[in-house]
Amino acid sequence: MNSRNFRKYNIGRVVVAEKGKPYFFEITLLPESIDTPEVLYQILGVFKSYGLNILALKVSAPVKGEEIRVLLSADLAGSEHLVKVIHRDLMSLKHVVEVRYAPPLFDGVALDVWSHPLFFWGRRVVVISEDVFRTLIVAGFEKLGNGFGGILFYVFYQGGWAVFENWVSKLASRVENQVALFTELFRLNGFGVLEFRGFSGNKAVFRVYDGLEAKVLEGSSVEAELATRGLLAGFMAGVWKAPYGAVAVTETKCVRRGDPYCEIHVERRL
Repeated sequence: MNSRNFRKYNIGRVVVAEKGKPYFFEITLLPESIDTPEVLYQILGVFKSYGLNILALKVSAPVKGEEIRVLLSADLAGSEHLVKVIHRDLMSLKHVVEVRYAPPLFDGVALDVWSHPLFFWGRRVVVISEDVFRTLIVAGFEKLGNGFGGILFYVFYQGGWAVFENWVSKLASRVENQVALFTELFRLNGFGVLEFRGFSGNKAVFRVYDGLEAKVLEGSSVEAELATRGLLAGFMAGVWKAPYGAVAVTETKCVRRGDPYCEIHVERRL
């Protein structure tokens, strides 16, 4: 794996404070506030002025011309009477368009009650947990047999092609930039750490570290990570503008065979 020091990132907009009163606040800002970094400082200053603990803070990824959303959770235990005052103070800040707040869903648990639908980079997405991903793959093989592998590969092949078509190709035109961007998207979407080792003739060589699919298949009789293979094959088919069937995939190493990573070769058939 490359030398970057990766850390776990919790995407959930959920707060658990068993002995507290976690409230969520949604502060909507004008688009131009992206150029005014002190706005965030001022927002936090409102809560600091009342001695309140911040439990969570997230800012929506800004899209040019769109309003910016700040989601913040604070513990109002013993201070619930201040919620309307906090609302007033936040609304008085420059660049603030709207402020909403929500009490705990039930004792000690609060969450973002406003966000829907979920988007990543301008496209709608859905978050699938490790448990659901494991069930999808393992149960599919258990119920449908080895034929499910072909279905899985094809579905993720189309997904990889769509990632290239809808995201990568719109931001990068050079092949090396397209591959670099895809490796980061692979990681940001939770599939694992993808390392591009380069081209060898008409082959693209990838290594997958801490891959989700390999992890969920531990202890199963499924022989290959077909979702991961399909995703890589579909993406490279997009890069090469190759039709389905013109790209072959082989796995030369696998963590489930004792290797430190899964190495996958994607080959363009000439």
